[in-house]
Amino acid sequence: MIEASASVFDAIKLMAHKQIQIGALVVTSGEHTTGIVTERDYARKIVLHDRLSKETPVGDVMSRAVRYVRLNQTTDECMTLMTENRIVIFR
Repeated sequence: MIEASASVFDAIKLMAHKQIQIGALVVTSGEHTTGIVTERDYARKIVLHDRLSKETPVGDVMSRAVRYVRLNQTTDECMTLMTENRIVIFR
């Protein structure tokens, strides 16, 4: 997790920390989830627009539409959500 006020540079650094392969971080504001920031957000919203990652807050580039499931949802319900929203997980 990372705070919305943190820099994009700090988010990318956290994703790369200790060679853990993390491609996304949940973005918070206090105790509330406000979005998700991904490597794709970095590539498309920082690199392609020639912005400075050390000066840009995560909140400016994060995706706000966060999809999630609840513990009581079945696998079939989760798979339907993933299919409808074109969510793919590679391992």
